Amino acid sequence: MIKTNSFVLADKIIRDPETNSVSILNVVEEFSSHIFPYVYPNLDFILLWTRESNDPIELEVEFKISMGTNTLLTRNYTINFNDKLKMRTRFIISKLVIPSPGTMTFIITSQLNKMINASYEVKVIKLDTEPDSEIIKETPEV
Repeated sequence: MIKTNSFVLADKIIRDPETNSVSILNVVEEFSSHIFPYVYPNLDFILLWTRESNDPIELEVEFKISMGTNTLLTRNYTINFNDKLKMRTRFIISKLVIPSPGTMTFIITSQLNKMINASYEVKVIKLDTEPDSEIIKETPEV
């Protein structure tokens, strides 16, 4: 059976082409903002898939982001193992609009059997305090 072994959400994921190693920067555990709707500038996901040798080499999946009954994003994608037993998939989303506080759910569903392969929940929090700010007075050079 094809399954996901890990699902990580971060601000940035970098793959070194020489070594095929992955660096994950700023793992996202929650979103927080003073105002809503809020635009998150860049979101990067990585999933590690494994399959048995008798599993198909391709799997059609649906990637979905939702908050309650509100679907924020849906994309269909083909996972192609190319005769390998392990595979990484990376999704990059720019300018994700977060409409309100609550729980955001990221779901990967297999189109073959409509089973959920991976699910990841992130809390969206409204901050009560205003952000700190400081005005710096610049003086002209004489």
